[in-house]
Amino acid sequence: MKFSRLSLELICCEEYRNDPVIKGFSDIFSDDCETAVKGYSAVCRVLFSENRTLSDYIFLMTTGCNNPILNNYLTSRSNTLFSAVNNDMSVLSAVALTEAAVVISELKSRFSELSALEFAEYETGDTHIGTEAVISFCERFGTALFAYNKAFVFENGALEPSAGFDSVRLSDLKNYNSQRSRLIENTLCFLNGAKAQNALLYGDRGTGKSSTVKALVNEYPELRIIQLPKSSICDIYKVYDIVKDNPLKFILFIDDITFSENDAGYSFLKQVLEGSVVSIPENCVIYATTNRRHIIKETESERTGDEMHAADARDENMSLADRFGLYITFLSPNKGEYLDIVSQIAADRKLDISEDRLLSLAERFALKKCGRSPRTAKQFVDMLEARLELDLGFDNL
Repeated sequence: MKFSRLSLELICCEEYRNDPVIKGFSDIFSDDCETAVKGYSAVCRVLFSENRTLSDYIFLMTTGCNNPILNNYLTSRSNTLFSAVNNDMSVLSAVALTEAAVVISELKSRFSELSALEFAEYETGDTHIGTEAVISFCERFGTALFAYNKAFVFENGALEPSAGFDSVRLSDLKNYNSQRSRLIENTLCFLNGAKAQNALLYGDRGTGKSSTVKALVNEYPELRIIQLPKSSICDIYKVYDIVKDNPLKFILFIDDITFSENDAGYSFLKQVLEGSVVSIPENCVIYATTNRRHIIKETESERTGDEMHAADARDENMSLADRFGLYITFLSPNKGEYLDIVSQIAADRKLDISEDRLLSLAERFALKKCGRSPRTAKQFVDMLEARLELDLGFDNL
């Protein structure tokens, strides 16, 4: 084998050294037959249970675990840190190329009692584990949690990967081209290191505000999204600390934002957007959505009070929205726009139905739903597609 037990123990990253496959290979070098066999069995057990080749497993391990040495290199470009990363990758590359037959032959040559035994054999695979390949991957997709997760929720002081993140793409979203173009341009500025604005997407329900933000994350591999529930807004500085040195770019997403009077999060978010003592890291931007022009819910006294107090309330209501550099409005479509959205989605799905029948059913569906919106259009086409597939007819649409 082109590595030794000592070379495995000299791996700089502790998480690499403690990985069950690496520990298994280390045990293979033991002078005790039982320990060596258990080491090989541990390697096989992990690879078989995850249905991976050895080289695939090693690559996922190097990019998917928290390696502070690699993380620090990505931000500092230190030659010393590069040497440490390169040392680890050289050893791990040798491990990844080790064929099961070579290990079995080594074990049988050292322990005669194993000569007549049959061993299960893992697959080596052909995934490249070179230093440049790993660094290039991590520059584009990040490391640890960020390497294989695009979306997170910040709750209870920690980032939790969001399972089942919406797979919506920009091409799935119809019309509202000028609104999306503005947000796309801002996001491209952000990705390319130019000055980007925090953005507030305001408008009617179901018009695609949240879907537009999610689609951006699916469009650009180097983007990640962290959803901040309203209850976690005052912890935003903790999010900064987690991601500020990460090479990826992060959208801090506050969905459907509204505040009650005297809500602490309102004043706090104003400070964050205005530029408090702690500035927003260069790799973060805040995107928020709201269905309310006045982000603070108006009280009865504000609506019926004297003109001076009413004006003060309106000014305070608008003061948060004004702090977003980009303000984009999404309004409900009229009948023609709604039916155009329906036609485009149905065309994408290649549904076998006449245009007249399609639009007639779509309008009936919208009237039952008490409103036209892109969300209503998608819901209608989803139901129509299912009924066409199952030949259920259209009576209940």
